[in-house]
Amino acid sequence: MQDSHLEGGTSWSGEKTIMSVTKTEHYIKLAFSRDLDLPNLKEIKQLEDKYFSLPLPNYPKLFPISIWLWVVGAFIYGIGIIGWIIYFFVSYKPKKEIADKTQADLVRNRAQILNELGQYD
Repeated sequence: MQDSHLEGGTSWSGEKTIMSVTKTEHYIKLAFSRDLDLPNLKEIKQLEDKYFSLPLPNYPKLFPISIWLWVVGAFIYGIGIIGWIIYFFVSYKPKKEIADKTQADLVRNRAQILNELGQYD
């Protein structure tokens, strides 16, 4: 892409000058491709699909809705504090334990898949 325009300026001797200024931008296009003649491409693609299809953990929010709602509720007879403690033990803690287990399984399964992939080097 090229952009040309005229600019006014002053020379060393103090004379007013008009200059033609041209700006050029160069772009580089990167193209990534995979050689389709690999001997074990089918198995590698299956492992790749398995790797990216593993379930991701769904961590719960420590303060659902808005933290400000809980702060305001804390000043109203401590309802916000009591409500948050109940929420923490009834909802947050069990969901977080499930998410932590899912994360541990994800790490273990991805490591296993990468180990299986190592045999195709």
